[in-house]
Amino acid sequence: MLCRPILAAPLIALAVAACQPDEPASLCPLTGPVRLAAPPDGWAFDPAAEPEVLGVEDGRIAFTYDERDATSHWQIDACGGEPERVEEDAIPYREQLRTLDTPAGEVTYYLDELTQKILVDRDDLPEPQVLAGLPPADYRADYWPDRIVFVRNEKPGTPTGYAAGLGMATYTLYSHDGDPAQPALFLADGVVRSDRHGLDLLALRDDGELRRVDVDTGETTILLTGVRAFSVSSPSLIWQEMGDDVAEPVYLRDLDTGSERPLLINDFCQRSWGRDPDFPGSNYGSWGFDHETGLAGLSGPGYKLAAMHRLADGAALEIPAHDQWEIWDDGIVVFETFEPGETVSFKLWDPVTGAEHVWYRGAFADSPAFLAHDGDGIDYLVFTDRDAWLGSLWRYDFASGRHAEVLPRMSYYHSRLDDGRYIVRFPSSDLDGAVDLVVIDRDTGSYTTLAERAHSPWPLRTDEDQLAYAWLDLLGPEPGLWMTPLPPK
Repeated sequence: MLCRPILAAPLIALAVAACQPDEPASLCPLTGPVRLAAPPDGWAFDPAAEPEVLGVEDGRIAFTYDERDATSHWQIDACGGEPERVEEDAIPYREQLRTLDTPAGEVTYYLDELTQKILVDRDDLPEPQVLAGLPPADYRADYWPDRIVFVRNEKPGTPTGYAAGLGMATYTLYSHDGDPAQPALFLADGVVRSDRHGLDLLALRDDGELRRVDVDTGETTILLTGVRAFSVSSPSLIWQEMGDDVAEPVYLRDLDTGSERPLLINDFCQRSWGRDPDFPGSNYGSWGFDHETGLAGLSGPGYKLAAMHRLADGAALEIPAHDQWEIWDDGIVVFETFEPGETVSFKLWDPVTGAEHVWYRGAFADSPAFLAHDGDGIDYLVFTDRDAWLGSLWRYDFASGRHAEVLPRMSYYHSRLDDGRYIVRFPSSDLDGAVDLVVIDRDTGSYTTLAERAHSPWPLRTDEDQLAYAWLDLLGPEPGLWMTPLPPK
Protein backbone atom coordinates (compact mmCIF):
# COMPACT_ATOMS: atom_id res chain seq x y z
CA MET A 1 0.00 0.00 0.00
CA LEU A 2 1.33 3.41 -0.98
CA CYS A 3 0.69 6.77 0.69
CA ARG A 4 -0.82 9.27 -1.70
CA PRO A 5 -0.50 13.04 -1.94
CA ILE A 6 -3.48 15.32 -1.65
CA LEU A 7 -4.58 16.40 -5.09
CA ALA A 8 -4.10 20.08 -5.85
CA ALA A 9 -7.25 21.93 -6.94
CA PRO A 10 -7.13 24.84 -9.46
CA LEU A 11 -5.62 28.00 -8.00
CA ILE A 12 -8.87 29.95 -8.17
CA ALA A 13 -10.85 27.18 -6.47
CA LEU A 14 -11.75 27.37 -2.78
CA ALA A 15 -11.16 24.18 -0.83
CA VAL A 16 -13.38 23.52 2.17
CA ALA A 17 -11.45 22.85 5.35
CA ALA A 18 -13.60 21.48 8.15
CA CYS A 19 -12.44 21.96 11.74
CA GLN A 20 -13.76 19.45 14.24
CA PRO A 21 -15.09 21.10 17.42
CA ASP A 22 -13.35 18.59 19.70
CA GLU A 23 -9.86 19.23 18.33
CA PRO A 24 -7.53 20.62 21.03
CA ALA A 25 -6.23 24.17 20.78
CA SER A 26 -8.06 24.98 17.57
CA LEU A 27 -6.85 28.15 15.88
CA CYS A 28 -10.21 28.71 14.19
CA PRO A 29 -11.65 31.24 13.89
CA LEU A 30 -8.48 33.00 12.87
CA THR A 31 -7.86 36.42 14.38
CA GLY A 32 -4.75 37.26 12.36
CA PRO A 33 -1.68 35.72 10.73
CA VAL A 34 -0.54 32.52 12.45
CA ARG A 35 2.29 30.11 11.76
CA LEU A 36 0.85 26.62 11.39
CA ALA A 37 4.13 24.74 10.97
CA ALA A 38 7.85 25.41 11.32
CA PRO A 39 10.40 23.69 9.06
CA PRO A 40 11.76 20.35 10.33
CA ASP A 41 14.97 20.11 12.32
CA GLY A 42 18.02 20.57 10.14
CA TRP A 43 16.20 22.58 7.50
CA ALA A 44 18.16 25.37 5.85
CA PHE A 45 16.99 27.88 3.28
CA ASP A 46 17.94 26.94 -0.29
CA PRO A 47 17.35 29.67 -2.90
CA ALA A 48 17.03 26.98 -5.57
CA ALA A 49 14.25 25.16 -3.69
CA GLU A 50 10.69 25.03 -5.02
CA PRO A 51 8.36 25.47 -2.01
CA GLU A 52 4.72 24.82 -2.77
CA VAL A 53 1.33 24.63 -1.10
CA LEU A 54 -0.02 21.55 -2.85
CA GLY A 55 -3.69 21.84 -1.93
CA VAL A 56 -6.35 21.43 0.74
CA GLU A 57 -8.53 18.38 1.22
CA ASP A 58 -10.69 17.19 4.12
CA GLY A 59 -9.49 20.03 6.32
CA ARG A 60 -5.79 19.35 5.82
CA ILE A 61 -3.23 21.48 4.01
CA ALA A 62 -0.58 19.65 1.97
CA PHE A 63 2.72 21.44 1.37
CA THR A 64 6.38 20.88 0.61
CA TYR A 65 9.50 22.89 1.30
CA ASP A 66 10.96 21.71 -2.00
CA GLU A 67 8.86 20.19 -4.77
CA ARG A 68 11.99 18.69 -6.31
CA ASP A 69 11.83 16.11 -3.50
CA ALA A 70 9.29 13.62 -4.81
CA THR A 71 9.65 11.22 -1.88
CA SER A 72 7.50 13.02 0.68
CA HIS A 73 5.43 16.06 1.57
CA TRP A 74 3.85 17.51 4.72
CA GLN A 75 0.24 17.75 5.89
CA ILE A 76 -1.36 19.68 8.74
CA ASP A 77 -4.87 20.46 9.88
CA ALA A 78 -5.95 23.93 8.79
CA CYS A 79 -7.04 24.74 12.34
CA GLY A 80 -3.75 23.69 13.94
CA GLY A 81 -2.01 20.59 15.24
CA GLU A 82 1.25 18.81 14.51
CA PRO A 83 2.52 18.59 10.93
CA GLU A 84 2.76 15.05 9.56
CA ARG A 85 5.33 13.91 7.04
CA VAL A 86 3.74 11.76 4.34
CA GLU A 87 5.99 9.41 2.41
CA GLU A 88 5.21 9.10 -1.27
CA ASP A 89 6.00 6.59 -3.95
CA ALA A 90 9.73 6.86 -4.59
CA ILE A 91 9.88 4.51 -7.57
CA PRO A 92 11.34 6.73 -10.32
CA TYR A 93 9.71 4.92 -13.24
CA ARG A 94 6.21 4.84 -11.72
CA GLU A 95 4.08 7.84 -12.74
CA GLN A 96 0.90 8.63 -10.83
CA LEU A 97 -1.89 9.32 -13.32
CA ARG A 98 -5.11 9.92 -11.38
CA THR A 99 -6.94 9.17 -8.15
CA LEU A 100 -10.60 8.19 -7.94
CA ASP A 101 -12.89 8.28 -4.90
CA THR A 102 -15.02 5.13 -4.67
CA PRO A 103 -17.35 3.71 -1.97
CA ALA A 104 -14.56 1.26 -1.08
CA GLY A 105 -11.94 3.99 -0.70
CA GLU A 106 -9.60 6.12 -2.76
CA VAL A 107 -8.07 4.39 -5.77
CA THR A 108 -4.81 5.52 -7.35
CA TYR A 109 -3.73 4.69 -10.90
CA TYR A 110 -0.08 4.57 -11.96
CA LEU A 111 1.73 4.05 -15.24
CA ASP A 112 4.73 1.75 -14.94
CA GLU A 113 7.03 3.35 -17.50
CA LEU A 114 9.21 0.22 -17.74
CA THR A 115 6.45 -2.28 -18.53
CA GLN A 116 3.98 0.30 -19.96
CA LYS A 117 1.26 -1.24 -17.79
CA ILE A 118 -1.37 0.51 -15.68
CA LEU A 119 -1.24 -0.26 -11.96
CA VAL A 120 -4.13 0.25 -9.57
CA ASP A 121 -3.78 0.69 -5.79
CA ARG A 122 -6.17 0.96 -2.85
CA ASP A 123 -5.66 1.04 0.92
CA ASP A 124 -6.72 -2.59 1.34
CA LEU A 125 -4.22 -3.88 -1.24
CA PRO A 126 -0.75 -5.00 -0.12
CA GLU A 127 0.76 -3.37 -3.21
CA PRO A 128 -0.35 -1.91 -6.55
CA GLN A 129 -1.58 -4.51 -9.02
CA VAL A 130 -1.75 -4.62 -12.80
CA LEU A 131 -5.08 -3.47 -14.21
CA ALA A 132 -6.43 -6.15 -16.54
CA GLY A 133 -7.88 -5.38 -19.94
CA LEU A 134 -5.25 -2.86 -21.05
CA PRO A 135 -2.43 -3.71 -23.45
CA PRO A 136 0.97 -2.19 -22.57
CA ALA A 137 1.21 1.39 -23.88
CA ASP A 138 1.90 4.98 -22.88
CA TYR A 139 -1.47 6.01 -21.41
CA ARG A 140 -2.99 9.21 -20.20
CA ALA A 141 -5.98 9.28 -17.87
CA ASP A 142 -8.99 11.63 -17.90
CA TYR A 143 -11.60 12.17 -15.18
CA TRP A 144 -15.19 11.10 -15.74
CA PRO A 145 -18.08 11.03 -13.28
CA ASP A 146 -17.27 8.11 -10.90
CA ARG A 147 -14.71 6.52 -13.22
CA ILE A 148 -11.51 7.07 -15.23
CA VAL A 149 -11.14 7.07 -19.03
CA PHE A 150 -7.77 5.86 -20.32
CA VAL A 151 -6.43 7.09 -23.66
CA ARG A 152 -3.89 5.03 -25.62
CA ASN A 153 -2.09 6.46 -28.65
CA GLU A 154 -2.52 4.18 -31.67
CA LYS A 155 -1.07 6.12 -34.57
CA PRO A 156 1.16 9.19 -34.37
CA GLY A 157 -0.04 12.26 -36.18
CA THR A 158 -0.96 15.88 -35.63
CA PRO A 159 -2.21 15.85 -32.02
CA THR A 160 -3.84 19.28 -32.27
CA GLY A 161 -5.96 18.42 -35.29
CA TYR A 162 -8.92 16.39 -34.02
CA ALA A 163 -10.41 15.92 -37.50
CA ALA A 164 -11.18 12.70 -39.38
CA GLY A 165 -9.72 11.43 -42.64
CA LEU A 166 -6.66 13.68 -42.62
CA GLY A 167 -3.96 11.39 -41.24
CA MET A 168 -4.10 12.77 -37.73
CA ALA A 169 -3.30 10.92 -34.51
CA THR A 170 -5.75 8.21 -33.45
CA TYR A 171 -6.47 6.77 -30.02
CA THR A 172 -8.13 3.84 -28.27
CA LEU A 173 -10.33 4.60 -25.26
CA TYR A 174 -11.07 2.49 -22.18
CA SER A 175 -12.85 3.14 -18.89
CA HIS A 176 -12.54 1.76 -15.37
CA ASP A 177 -14.84 2.10 -12.35
CA GLY A 178 -12.15 1.87 -9.65
CA ASP A 179 -12.67 -1.77 -8.66
CA PRO A 180 -9.20 -3.41 -8.83
CA ALA A 181 -10.82 -6.81 -9.37
CA GLN A 182 -12.55 -5.65 -12.57
CA PRO A 183 -10.79 -5.21 -15.93
CA ALA A 184 -10.81 -2.00 -17.92
CA LEU A 185 -13.68 -1.65 -20.38
CA PHE A 186 -13.03 -1.06 -24.09
CA LEU A 187 -14.95 1.95 -25.45
CA ALA A 188 -13.72 2.81 -28.96
CA ASP A 189 -10.69 2.69 -31.24
CA GLY A 190 -9.48 4.71 -34.23
CA VAL A 191 -10.61 7.86 -32.41
CA VAL A 192 -9.35 11.30 -33.50
CA ARG A 193 -11.45 13.31 -31.07
CA SER A 194 -13.66 12.63 -28.06
CA ASP A 195 -15.75 14.82 -25.78
CA ARG A 196 -18.42 14.54 -23.12
CA HIS A 197 -22.17 14.62 -23.69
CA GLY A 198 -23.86 14.32 -20.31
CA LEU A 199 -22.54 11.10 -18.79
CA ASP A 200 -21.80 9.64 -22.22
CA LEU A 201 -18.79 10.02 -24.46
CA LEU A 202 -18.85 11.20 -28.08
CA ALA A 203 -16.06 9.62 -30.12
CA LEU A 204 -15.18 10.58 -33.70
CA ARG A 205 -13.37 7.80 -35.54
CA ASP A 206 -10.92 8.47 -38.34
CA ASP A 207 -13.37 6.92 -40.81
CA GLY A 208 -15.86 9.73 -40.07
CA GLU A 209 -18.15 7.74 -37.79
CA LEU A 210 -19.39 9.72 -34.77
CA ARG A 211 -20.35 7.40 -31.92
CA ARG A 212 -22.14 7.91 -28.63
CA VAL A 213 -20.64 5.58 -26.02
CA ASP A 214 -21.90 4.66 -22.55
CA VAL A 215 -18.71 4.69 -20.46
CA ASP A 216 -20.33 2.42 -17.84
CA THR A 217 -21.25 -0.41 -20.21
CA GLY A 218 -19.41 0.27 -23.46
CA GLU A 219 -22.73 0.26 -25.33
CA THR A 220 -22.30 2.21 -28.57
CA THR A 221 -24.71 4.07 -30.83
CA ILE A 222 -23.71 5.50 -34.21
CA LEU A 223 -24.98 9.09 -34.30
CA LEU A 224 -23.63 10.18 -37.68
CA THR A 225 -21.35 9.05 -40.49
CA GLY A 226 -19.25 11.15 -42.85
CA VAL A 227 -18.18 13.54 -40.08
CA ARG A 228 -15.00 15.56 -40.55
CA ALA A 229 -15.01 17.33 -37.18
CA PHE A 230 -17.37 18.19 -34.34
CA SER A 231 -17.76 20.44 -31.32
CA VAL A 232 -20.29 19.80 -28.58
CA SER A 233 -21.83 21.63 -25.65
CA SER A 234 -24.89 19.64 -24.66
CA PRO A 235 -27.40 19.54 -26.11
CA SER A 236 -25.88 21.40 -29.09
CA LEU A 237 -23.67 19.56 -31.57
CA ILE A 238 -21.96 21.39 -34.44
CA TRP A 239 -20.47 19.04 -37.00
CA GLN A 240 -18.75 19.41 -40.35
CA GLU A 241 -19.44 17.00 -43.19
CA MET A 242 -16.52 15.15 -44.74
CA GLY A 243 -16.06 16.26 -48.35
CA ASP A 244 -13.27 17.59 -50.58
CA ASP A 245 -11.25 19.21 -47.76
CA VAL A 246 -11.64 22.56 -49.52
CA ALA A 247 -15.16 23.78 -48.73
CA GLU A 248 -17.39 21.61 -46.55
CA PRO A 249 -20.85 22.19 -45.02
CA VAL A 250 -21.37 22.64 -41.28
CA TYR A 251 -24.57 21.72 -39.41
CA LEU A 252 -26.15 22.46 -36.03
CA ARG A 253 -27.84 19.48 -34.38
CA ASP A 254 -29.89 19.22 -31.19
CA LEU A 255 -28.83 15.96 -29.55
CA ASP A 256 -31.99 15.81 -27.45
CA THR A 257 -34.48 16.14 -30.31
CA GLY A 258 -32.39 15.07 -33.31
CA SER A 259 -33.39 18.21 -35.23
CA GLU A 260 -30.74 19.64 -37.51
CA ARG A 261 -30.16 22.72 -39.69
CA PRO A 262 -27.32 23.93 -41.94
CA LEU A 263 -25.11 26.73 -40.63
CA LEU A 264 -22.47 27.63 -43.22
CA ILE A 265 -19.72 26.39 -45.53
CA ASN A 266 -16.23 26.15 -44.06
CA ASP A 267 -14.19 27.43 -47.00
CA PHE A 268 -10.86 27.40 -45.15
CA CYS A 269 -10.70 23.65 -44.54
CA GLN A 270 -7.05 23.28 -45.50
CA ARG A 271 -6.08 25.88 -42.88
CA SER A 272 -8.26 24.28 -40.21
CA TRP A 273 -7.36 21.88 -37.37
CA GLY A 274 -3.75 22.90 -36.91
CA ARG A 275 -2.78 22.87 -40.60
CA ASP A 276 -2.26 26.59 -41.26
CA PRO A 277 1.39 26.91 -42.37
CA ASP A 278 1.57 30.44 -40.95
CA PHE A 279 0.16 29.44 -37.55
CA PRO A 280 0.98 25.75 -36.89
CA GLY A 281 -1.16 24.23 -34.18
CA SER A 282 -3.85 26.91 -34.36
CA ASN A 283 -7.45 25.96 -33.57
CA TYR A 284 -9.01 27.34 -36.75
CA GLY A 285 -12.15 25.42 -37.65
CA SER A 286 -13.15 24.80 -34.03
CA TRP A 287 -16.29 26.16 -32.40
CA GLY A 288 -16.82 27.68 -28.97
CA PHE A 289 -20.11 27.90 -27.08
CA ASP A 290 -21.75 30.37 -24.72
CA HIS A 291 -25.03 28.87 -23.55
CA GLU A 292 -25.77 31.84 -21.30
CA THR A 293 -26.18 33.99 -24.40
CA GLY A 294 -27.17 31.05 -26.62
CA LEU A 295 -24.35 31.60 -29.13
CA ALA A 296 -21.64 29.61 -30.90
CA GLY A 297 -18.55 31.10 -32.56
CA LEU A 298 -16.15 29.75 -35.20
CA SER A 299 -12.42 30.48 -35.01
CA GLY A 300 -11.04 31.44 -38.41
CA PRO A 301 -7.64 32.03 -40.06
CA GLY A 302 -5.52 34.83 -38.65
CA TYR A 303 -7.27 34.46 -35.28
CA LYS A 304 -10.40 36.13 -36.60
CA LEU A 305 -13.91 35.34 -35.47
CA ALA A 306 -15.14 33.77 -38.70
CA ALA A 307 -18.79 33.33 -37.71
CA MET A 308 -21.22 33.52 -34.82
CA HIS A 309 -24.64 31.86 -34.77
CA ARG A 310 -27.60 31.64 -32.44
CA LEU A 311 -28.10 28.12 -31.10
CA ALA A 312 -31.87 28.57 -30.90
CA ASP A 313 -32.44 28.98 -34.64
CA GLY A 314 -29.00 28.86 -36.29
CA ALA A 315 -29.26 32.49 -37.41
CA ALA A 316 -25.95 34.20 -38.24
CA LEU A 317 -24.90 37.42 -36.51
CA GLU A 318 -23.14 40.27 -38.31
CA ILE A 319 -19.64 40.47 -36.84
CA PRO A 320 -17.85 43.84 -36.63
CA ALA A 321 -14.73 44.30 -38.76
CA HIS A 322 -11.56 43.26 -36.94
CA ASP A 323 -8.12 41.75 -37.43
CA GLN A 324 -8.08 39.43 -34.42
CA TRP A 325 -10.41 38.46 -31.63
CA GLU A 326 -8.79 38.54 -28.23
CA ILE A 327 -11.48 37.46 -25.77
CA TRP A 328 -14.90 35.87 -25.90
CA ASP A 329 -16.12 35.51 -22.33
CA ASP A 330 -19.00 36.49 -20.09
CA GLY A 331 -21.21 37.42 -23.03
CA ILE A 332 -18.85 39.88 -24.74
CA VAL A 333 -16.14 39.79 -27.41
CA VAL A 334 -13.00 41.94 -27.48
CA PHE A 335 -11.64 42.65 -30.97
CA GLU A 336 -8.24 44.00 -32.01
CA THR A 337 -7.75 46.05 -35.18
CA PHE A 338 -4.40 47.15 -36.57
CA GLU A 339 -4.31 50.66 -38.01
CA PRO A 340 -1.66 52.68 -39.90
CA GLY A 341 1.33 54.03 -38.03
CA GLU A 342 1.81 51.19 -35.52
CA THR A 343 -1.59 52.01 -34.07
CA VAL A 344 -4.03 49.50 -32.65
CA SER A 345 -7.60 49.74 -31.43
CA PHE A 346 -9.57 47.51 -29.06
CA LYS A 347 -13.33 47.19 -29.33
CA LEU A 348 -15.82 45.51 -27.01
CA TRP A 349 -18.80 43.98 -28.79
CA ASP A 350 -21.97 42.70 -27.14
CA PRO A 351 -23.32 40.16 -29.66
CA VAL A 352 -26.74 40.05 -27.99
CA THR A 353 -27.48 43.79 -28.07
CA GLY A 354 -25.11 44.68 -30.91
CA ALA A 355 -23.49 47.45 -28.83
CA GLU A 356 -19.88 48.35 -29.74
CA HIS A 357 -17.39 50.35 -27.65
CA VAL A 358 -13.88 51.29 -28.80
CA TRP A 359 -12.12 51.56 -25.44
CA TYR A 360 -8.51 52.01 -26.64
CA ARG A 361 -6.88 53.48 -29.73
CA GLY A 362 -3.18 54.23 -29.58
CA ALA A 363 0.35 52.97 -30.02
CA PHE A 364 0.65 49.21 -30.31
CA ALA A 365 3.64 49.28 -27.94
CA ASP A 366 1.43 50.80 -25.23
CA SER A 367 -1.44 48.33 -25.60
CA PRO A 368 -3.29 47.81 -22.30
CA ALA A 369 -4.68 44.53 -20.97
CA PHE A 370 -8.42 44.00 -20.72
CA LEU A 371 -9.40 42.94 -17.20
CA ALA A 372 -13.17 43.08 -16.72
CA HIS A 373 -16.41 44.70 -17.81
CA ASP A 374 -19.90 45.37 -16.53
CA GLY A 375 -22.90 47.09 -18.03
CA ASP A 376 -21.41 50.54 -17.48
CA GLY A 377 -17.77 50.26 -18.50
CA ILE A 378 -14.46 48.43 -18.79
CA ASP A 379 -11.55 47.94 -16.40
CA TYR A 380 -8.11 47.65 -17.99
CA LEU A 381 -4.45 47.59 -16.98
CA VAL A 382 -2.04 50.27 -18.24
CA PHE A 383 1.42 48.73 -18.00
CA THR A 384 4.32 50.29 -16.13
CA ASP A 385 6.33 47.04 -16.24
CA ARG A 386 5.09 44.79 -19.01
CA ASP A 387 7.55 41.99 -18.24
CA ALA A 388 6.25 41.76 -14.66
CA TRP A 389 2.61 42.38 -15.70
CA LEU A 390 2.43 45.41 -13.41
CA GLY A 391 0.68 48.72 -13.98
CA SER A 392 -2.25 50.86 -12.93
CA LEU A 393 -5.96 50.10 -13.10
CA TRP A 394 -8.02 52.33 -15.39
CA ARG A 395 -11.73 52.58 -16.13
CA TYR A 396 -13.50 53.44 -19.38
CA ASP A 397 -17.06 54.68 -18.86
CA PHE A 398 -19.51 53.81 -21.64
CA ALA A 399 -21.89 56.71 -21.04
CA SER A 400 -19.36 59.55 -20.93
CA GLY A 401 -16.57 58.01 -23.00
CA ARG A 402 -14.10 59.12 -20.32
CA HIS A 403 -11.01 57.28 -19.09
CA ALA A 404 -9.94 57.58 -15.45
CA GLU A 405 -7.30 56.00 -13.26
CA VAL A 406 -8.86 53.93 -10.47
CA LEU A 407 -5.81 52.42 -8.71
CA PRO A 408 -2.20 53.57 -9.08
CA ARG A 409 -0.69 50.11 -8.54
CA MET A 410 -2.16 46.90 -9.88
CA SER A 411 -1.10 43.49 -11.17
CA TYR A 412 -2.56 41.39 -13.94
CA TYR A 413 -2.46 38.47 -11.49
CA HIS A 414 -5.44 39.12 -9.28
CA SER A 415 -8.92 37.94 -8.42
CA ARG A 416 -11.98 39.92 -7.47
CA LEU A 417 -13.95 39.14 -4.32
CA ASP A 418 -17.73 39.22 -4.06
CA ASP A 419 -17.53 42.48 -2.07
CA GLY A 420 -15.65 44.20 -4.92
CA ARG A 421 -12.18 44.10 -3.39
CA TYR A 422 -9.17 42.65 -5.20
CA ILE A 423 -6.72 39.98 -4.03
CA VAL A 424 -3.52 40.90 -5.86
CA ARG A 425 -0.12 39.22 -6.18
CA PHE A 426 2.79 41.60 -6.49
CA PRO A 427 6.29 40.20 -7.11
CA SER A 428 8.29 40.17 -3.89
CA SER A 429 11.42 42.32 -3.83
CA ASP A 430 13.07 39.85 -1.44
CA LEU A 431 12.94 36.62 -3.43
CA ASP A 432 12.34 35.54 -7.01
CA GLY A 433 9.21 33.42 -7.30
CA ALA A 434 7.65 34.79 -4.12
CA VAL A 435 4.84 37.35 -4.01
CA ASP A 436 3.36 39.91 -1.67
CA LEU A 437 -0.34 39.13 -1.24
CA VAL A 438 -2.33 42.35 -1.00
CA VAL A 439 -6.02 43.19 -0.56
CA ILE A 440 -7.06 46.33 -2.45
CA ASP A 441 -10.31 48.14 -1.71
CA ARG A 442 -11.36 49.74 -4.96
CA ASP A 443 -13.82 52.06 -3.22
CA THR A 444 -11.34 53.59 -0.77
CA GLY A 445 -8.10 52.99 -2.65
CA SER A 446 -6.57 51.30 0.41
CA TYR A 447 -3.90 48.58 0.13
CA THR A 448 -3.66 45.97 2.93
CA THR A 449 -0.78 43.47 2.86
CA LEU A 450 -1.82 39.98 3.93
CA ALA A 451 1.52 38.26 3.39
CA GLU A 452 5.06 39.07 2.30
CA ARG A 453 7.52 36.73 0.58
CA ALA A 454 4.64 34.27 0.06
CA HIS A 455 5.13 31.12 -1.97
CA SER A 456 2.00 29.74 -3.66
CA PRO A 457 -0.68 31.45 -1.53
CA TRP A 458 -3.72 29.17 -1.48
CA PRO A 459 -7.32 30.22 -0.75
CA LEU A 460 -9.38 28.07 1.62
CA ARG A 461 -12.34 28.11 3.95
CA THR A 462 -12.80 26.68 7.41
CA ASP A 463 -16.03 26.14 9.32
CA GLU A 464 -15.47 29.47 11.05
CA ASP A 465 -13.50 31.47 8.45
CA GLN A 466 -15.31 32.45 5.27
CA LEU A 467 -12.03 32.98 3.42
CA ALA A 468 -8.41 32.56 4.45
CA TYR A 469 -5.05 32.09 2.75
CA ALA A 470 -2.23 29.64 3.44
CA TRP A 471 1.31 30.22 2.15
CA LEU A 472 4.96 29.38 2.76
CA ASP A 473 7.34 32.08 3.99
CA LEU A 474 10.95 30.86 4.05
CA LEU A 475 12.84 34.15 4.49
CA GLY A 476 10.99 35.76 7.39
CA PRO A 477 12.07 35.68 11.04
CA GLU A 478 9.73 32.71 11.60
CA PRO A 479 9.87 30.58 8.44
CA GLY A 480 7.26 27.94 7.72
CA LEU A 481 3.64 27.49 6.71
CA TRP A 482 1.43 30.48 7.53
CA MET A 483 -2.26 31.21 7.36
CA THR A 484 -4.32 34.37 7.72
CA PRO A 485 -8.00 35.31 7.48
CA LEU A 486 -9.31 37.83 5.01
CA PRO A 487 -9.90 41.10 6.89
CA PRO A 488 -13.46 42.47 6.80
CA LYS A 489 -14.21 45.29 4.40
